[in-house]
Amino acid sequence: MTRRATLLSRLAAAVSIVAVVAAIGVMGNQHLGYDGKIAPFLVPGRIGETVTTRTFDFTVQSARLARALSAAPKPGAINAPPLTTSGIWLIVHARIAARTAPVRLMSVRLHARDGDDYSAARNRMLDMKYTRWLLSENATDPGIPREGWLAFELPPSRVSGVRLRVASTFGDASLDNLTDIDLGIDEARLEELQRDAADVFVIGKDTP
Repeated sequence: MTRRATLLSRLAAAVSIVAVVAAIGVMGNQHLGYDGKIAPFLVPGRIGETVTTRTFDFTVQSARLARALSAAPKPGAINAPPLTTSGIWLIVHARIAARTAPVRLMSVRLHARDGDDYSAARNRMLDMKYTRWLLSENATDPGIPREGWLAFELPPSRVSGVRLRVASTFGDASLDNLTDIDLGIDEARLEELQRDAADVFVIGKDTP
């Protein structure tokens, strides 16, 4: 076989491989269904790492458990009883930095191993004026990073293995970035968190 014939043969083989891969991709896309085609782009990360999305950088600094939440006292504020729960509070301390434009977290939830999602507590906390310290309730401007808390109410049996998913778009962040941050809570870490769980965690004062 001449050198030219050999090159043509190799080129034909390469074209065939590309065609096969493309066909597989098309078939895979056809089998995804509508939900799969509009699924968010998960951006993985771990506690302590900075995760970069399309609109913001996000860093989970720490997490802890509490049996109740309270607000840090402010001058003139009306004292309210702590927020209790039949489950457990998971409090995440994090930092967000907007990249090029003001950004606000519109979707904030924990994703459990069994597939269930738990949204950040909001309605009960708004009544007690916790919003000053909640990352989920405040916009962040470029060049002015913000630190604060995210609070979730969930069953103790769902804490192990949870992942933090936040986005600057509503709902499931379709066709946009969605963080997928492993909070590092395995069974051993869960035992530590349960042992050190605060009876009352004071939002705005305590540090997770």
